[in-house]
Amino acid sequence: MSGRPFDALLAGALALNDAQLALVLGVAKHVAHPLDALGLHLLRALLAERATDARRRLLGLHRHPLYTRWMADGILVLPFDPARLDAEALLTTYAMALGDAALLRAARDPAARARLRFEPRPLVHAPGDAQYEVHSDAFHPVIKTFAAAGGVAVADGPFWYAAGTQRNSEAKLRLLFNLSYPPAPAFRQCGGPRAYHDGLRLQDYGLAEPVPIALPVAHLIIADTSGFHRRGPAPPGARRVYWHPNLGACLLYTSDAAYEEDSVD
Repeated sequence: MSGRPFDALLAGALALNDAQLALVLGVAKHVAHPLDALGLHLLRALLAERATDARRRLLGLHRHPLYTRWMADGILVLPFDPARLDAEALLTTYAMALGDAALLRAARDPAARARLRFEPRPLVHAPGDAQYEVHSDAFHPVIKTFAAAGGVAVADGPFWYAAGTQRNSEAKLRLLFNLSYPPAPAFRQCGGPRAYHDGLRLQDYGLAEPVPIALPVAHLIIADTSGFHRRGPAPPGARRVYWHPNLGACLLYTSDAAYEEDSVD
């Protein structure tokens, strides 16, 4: 992407001091550095992706029935019935999505499973909402998950997602390089977790454009929002309620019995 040899980037990365290395290996959306000219931001994205892939395999989560679909699309849209939740299956799916050992342990723990709840959270549309723009939430795999208790139409402003853009394909890496060097305004000003790209056209890079997730029935969305997505527009003041899982509560006070040695394959 940079037109410079990888060895030059590797030598520069190995020469970073401890403080610089901590930033590069941290979760900041973008670490501005002269090495961006050689592809430092791409290296961060690739390392995070490969580490997540390795954790899934070490935990045996590559055998999950939804693994192939998740890896291809970066989004799962599942039936949702809060009265008939299968907490073990759902927590295991979240663990697979993130390669997360703590979530897998929670899935094995009856006490943790019993704490899983979906809680209502209202969303009110506002004019000029930055989330109407195509964006990614992070350079590393991360999930957004919520449920609609009923149908959602395109006019309601549903979640839009560009399937497959969570993976660091050559096309996506080219886009990330162009955004990170020289840093686009969205990267220079990314004090928060998201980087917005006004007027970004993914198709110009050979990537899929986001499409609306609008279904006439209740559904649960799990999406890797390192992939590109946006909030669909709706009239200002329009309000709807989504249901969000209390995953943090499931990770608290898991029993010792849940901490069996993880599967390695």
